[in-house]
Amino acid sequence: MTDDLLDKYNIEYHDQIKEMVHHPILVVMFITLLHPLFYYGRMLVKHRLEYLNDRWNLMYLSYVIFGMTNIVLQVSHGPNSFISQLVFITVILLTMMKTFFILRIIEGYSYIVTMLVNVISDLRVFLLFFTILMYNFSLILDIFGINKSDEY
Repeated sequence: MTDDLLDKYNIEYHDQIKEMVHHPILVVMFITLLHPLFYYGRMLVKHRLEYLNDRWNLMYLSYVIFGMTNIVLQVSHGPNSFISQLVFITVILLTMMKTFFILRIIEGYSYIVTMLVNVISDLRVFLLFFTILMYNFSLILDIFGINKSDEY
């Protein structure tokens, strides 16, 4: 039905509008971000700069900002562009951090979440070393040359 309407009115950006109409998930994402947008925005106005002193508040605020940016980028650049995917991955990681923070309230999950946070903080040095090691390994493999097969 939407295809008939778009053809009837001869809309210039037919494919882009058709793509947006077929992605109702963006509408759902926007609706679910409205409450945090108003709530954290109201808290920011009420407490001003004191609100930004807590790192969890910064995480919540960045969740809302990246979430809205994700919606705009998916509409403007498409869901398969690199920047859209990068921002979407950031939103997913922020959502995971937010979920872990909320799970600390439940007594049964409090110990597990605290243990995971401690393990991740202890592994930072190792992960930095591992990243440097992988980067150097990729440089060594790059010396052999780029693979010229059709797959790459």
